[in-house]
Amino acid sequence: MSTLKIKLASSVAGIFLASNALGATKTSTTSDVDPREIQPPAPPTAEDVDKNDAAELHRRDVESFAVSSRSYREDSKELTELRFAQERARIESQYQAPLSSLEDEERVMRKEAVERFETFLHKYPNDASYTPDAMFRLAELLFETSSDEYLLATRDYDLAIRKFEPGPGKTEPAAPKPAYERTIGLYKDLLKRFPKYENADAALYLLGYSNEEQDDIQGALVLYRQLVETYTKSRFLAEVWTRIGEIYFDENRATSLEQAADAYRHVLEFKDSPYYDKALYKLAWTDYRLDHFDDAVASFIRLVEFADEQKAKTGKSGSELRAEAIQYIAFSLSDEKWGGVNKADAVLGKLKDKPYAAEMWKRYGEILFDQTDFPKAIEVLGLALQKFPNHPQNPEIQSTIVTAYERQRDFEGATRAREKLVSDYWDGTPWFIANKDNSEAIAQARELAEKALYKAALFNHNQAQVFKKANRMQDAAASYKRASANYRDYLTRFPGSQHTYDFSFYLAECLYYSDDFIGAASQYAKVRDMGADGKHIEASALSAVISLEKEIERLVGAKQLPDYEVKTGERDKVEPKEIAPIRTLLVSASDRFVELLPKSDRAPAISYRTAELFYRHDRLEEARKRFEKILEMWPESEVARYSANLMIDSFLAQKDYMSVQLWAQRLMEIFKKTDVKDAKEKAERTGFLAGIEKFLIGSIFRIAESLDQEGKYEDAANKYVELVDRNPSHEFADKALFNAAIDYEKVRRFETASKIYQRIFDSYPKSDLADRALFRVGVNYEKGFDFQNAIAAYNKLVDRYQSSKFRADAMYNLSVTYENMQQYVDAAASFKKYARTFPDREDAGEVFYRSALVYEKMKAWNDMISTLQAFIGKYKKDAKQSERVIEAQLKMGQAYLAQNKSKQANDAFDLCVKEFARRAMKPEDRASADAAKCALELAEDKFRIYDAVQIKGSSKQQEGAFKKKATLQRDTETAYREVFQYKRADTTLAALYRMGHTYERFAFAMYNAEIPPELKKLKADIRDEAIEEYKSQLVQQAEVLEKKAETAYRAANDEAIKSKVTNQWTQKILEGLNRYAPEEFPVQKAGKPALQTFAITGHGLDDLSGVVRGKEPPPPAPPKEDERVEIKTGGQK
Repeated sequence: MSTLKIKLASSVAGIFLASNALGATKTSTTSDVDPREIQPPAPPTAEDVDKNDAAELHRRDVESFAVSSRSYREDSKELTELRFAQERARIESQYQAPLSSLEDEERVMRKEAVERFETFLHKYPNDASYTPDAMFRLAELLFETSSDEYLLATRDYDLAIRKFEPGPGKTEPAAPKPAYERTIGLYKDLLKRFPKYENADAALYLLGYSNEEQDDIQGALVLYRQLVETYTKSRFLAEVWTRIGEIYFDENRATSLEQAADAYRHVLEFKDSPYYDKALYKLAWTDYRLDHFDDAVASFIRLVEFADEQKAKTGKSGSELRAEAIQYIAFSLSDEKWGGVNKADAVLGKLKDKPYAAEMWKRYGEILFDQTDFPKAIEVLGLALQKFPNHPQNPEIQSTIVTAYERQRDFEGATRAREKLVSDYWDGTPWFIANKDNSEAIAQARELAEKALYKAALFNHNQAQVFKKANRMQDAAASYKRASANYRDYLTRFPGSQHTYDFSFYLAECLYYSDDFIGAASQYAKVRDMGADGKHIEASALSAVISLEKEIERLVGAKQLPDYEVKTGERDKVEPKEIAPIRTLLVSASDRFVELLPKSDRAPAISYRTAELFYRHDRLEEARKRFEKILEMWPESEVARYSANLMIDSFLAQKDYMSVQLWAQRLMEIFKKTDVKDAKEKAERTGFLAGIEKFLIGSIFRIAESLDQEGKYEDAANKYVELVDRNPSHEFADKALFNAAIDYEKVRRFETASKIYQRIFDSYPKSDLADRALFRVGVNYEKGFDFQNAIAAYNKLVDRYQSSKFRADAMYNLSVTYENMQQYVDAAASFKKYARTFPDREDAGEVFYRSALVYEKMKAWNDMISTLQAFIGKYKKDAKQSERVIEAQLKMGQAYLAQNKSKQANDAFDLCVKEFARRAMKPEDRASADAAKCALELAEDKFRIYDAVQIKGSSKQQEGAFKKKATLQRDTETAYREVFQYKRADTTLAALYRMGHTYERFAFAMYNAEIPPELKKLKADIRDEAIEEYKSQLVQQAEVLEKKAETAYRAANDEAIKSKVTNQWTQKILEGLNRYAPEEFPVQKAGKPALQTFAITGHGLDDLSGVVRGKEPPPPAPPKEDERVEIKTGGQK
């Protein structure tokens, strides 16, 4: 508590305890108390009513779009709920653990604070200056503790209730209750023993509040009454009177309501209180409940006046209850007994100069509207418009009048009101000029006018559809024309409206059914190209085509446009004909449809009719392009056959037989891939294919070989494949495919080559080229980064061709590919399998070791350790694997460290060092780096033990600690010196740094050594001098150690300069020197170090874990490509 000042003349220990107890919790004073406000459930606000009304208006406005919009809303709602649930789960998972941790920490701190206060009060129970404050704060803490316990119990209860299943013999869990007895008792004791305590009013208030929280409402009321009567100057009077009023208000009896009103009037004596507006509101509410409408309305008006005054002063809302106040003024005016239009004139007439008077008239009319008293609502809202002709809210009022007429089914009145809405509030009107600077009001007026216009358009459109359905075509046409005019007017006034897209489409529809096909086509095209949400794209794109076709049909029927037939067979002369503009428009519309909707079922037919149009006009080149597109995009469609026929006929017409032959070949390829519907169609297709087969086989081998010799490898490959496609049972089909694959590889088409190789072993599994082809498939897939297919190919080779010379390379490549794909389990197993299957291969040991490195990537430490142990057992006598054996020991130690198994890790590091020595290996050997790291790890372990020794306790205990720490320092330094023998710069510098660091840490321990308790107990006249002498001795010894640390750091720095190495250790050495000679050794801090800084952890040197040394054995090179396979056919190549 920041207000407390400690004056106790006691022992140092006692003062320390008291100060910690009083400062252990968050600082606060009684003025921070902010009891929650209790209010009755509020009736619907004006905003709620507005929202309901807006929802109803919206429902009526979009009636014609109900099906599509309902589906959209449902989908949107589901998506929103899903995203909300996902986001809520994410936030809960992100913050739940930290919050729980903080709550637990707060509970511990609160408990400690309670214990300290209790200790303080036990020691000083009657100190007039400090005991009351301590009791007050303790009571607060006990209240917090009880509240927390109640919260936890409530959580447990909620969980138990959710899990509870009613049944015979089962008892439903009891709900917890708050218990503040200790808090209440302490406040009572405080007030009894220290009645003149400066915060007695706060204590009495909180005593009442605790009773209220414990549902002792009457007990709380007595205490609140005592406070306001006893402490007439208390700063809590407004707040407490509010609570008294709430208690009486909640009783909801006539007498209690009168008492509540009296309490709220007391609050009104404090106009600067934050409870002032709430008291006004509740006073008005109380009068409202008592049917004292005059008083209630007066108080509500007073609240509105207050809110507006506050807003004028502060720029912020003066009261959040302002809207509710206006709401209940309107409710009162609508009361049949008290209110009425005349009453409204009497009450509101005198407020006509007030800025809020118009709001009250508007709200009065809206309440009548909500009560379905539409005639009176129209009357009152009309009066509001007359009294305040230029008020910004008038368009909204006029819109409500329109709706009121509609609710009465007075559609003529609604039409007049709607016209008035557009005419009175559009650009240039007196209202518009008066509100030109009010962008919000102008925007609302436009919005409401927009609704009025689109309702008219929708009404006429719907009426036209009704007439059409009733076969009243003349009336339907007239309604369609009126709807067209409405839609055009709307689109002209509101080009940027959200309805522009839909209404543009409806305009096109109305034009179409008015037989204005040219206008409809143009409008459909606009909708098609709007790029909106796309729901009208297909309909508008198709209708644009149909509209033009209908116009062409009309013109042809009227003999205003020529019609050309479809000619077939050979012709002596072909001359292109001019295409009429209307048909050019049709081509553009058709092409746009296919461009936007290539997957539509209508796209093939539309595309064919366009191609046929060019064919009819003898524009054959363009027609062929379009027929070709049809064959490519929709080969299985009905119009594909028609396109094929006219494609051939187009070349026959010009007697271009070579092109006929080439296209016949292409058509065979196309139609072989299509499905046939029945036997007749199958027979027709077979006859067609057989007719051109004889033109294709001839001299393909010679052509292919010639292309090969010319270096046209891709063309040659295509020919080889073509040969096999035409005759897959050919004697040399497998060799032709192999040559084709080689040619594809030469032009770096590896994926295509892989498919050809795969075709060899799929179609010709007994070929002597099958295993080689399968291996090349794997290699090519790797080159193309298609690792899954590479894995499949290598696996197939390994399993299917046990004696293949490519099997070992395939298994190795398979293992590497698994690793590249991060399929580490499969990779490790595959590397091991390789070593077992091919133990005599030179790389068997390296591959076996690599499986352990894969486990390391997986952090599968146990598998990694067992694999390394197996590796050592298998290869420890293999001289070629000596360095790997040393590295394996290091890796095992690191794996143990990763599992926090320090003893096993040290055993492994020790074995590593001993094995290096046993094998008489030299510093220049690569394994010396591994041995050096193991030696450094062993030294680090000693350092942690050394650094943990603290100098504390009695003089004798500290003397023992000095000796122990000195002995451990020497042992640790010796361990670091062991690292030097491996002559590795990084570990040597690390060891040198650590040697200096041991002295620096020793000095640090000296500086931070505790003062022995026996010195503290000496008599005052000698105690201070003894302590100073003791500290002086510690400082002298620490300075000697710091000198040694500096000397060691300098030696380390000299070594770093000599070795020309810069790393994290040289940086740490400089930082160490900087602490002793900052001017000689300045250190500039980097924003972010390139290397992770060194840290002592349970795992030793962080920067050494997980490092893979040595050059990874490369995958075996692919087998040398043979010369291409020679194909002999009867003495010819």
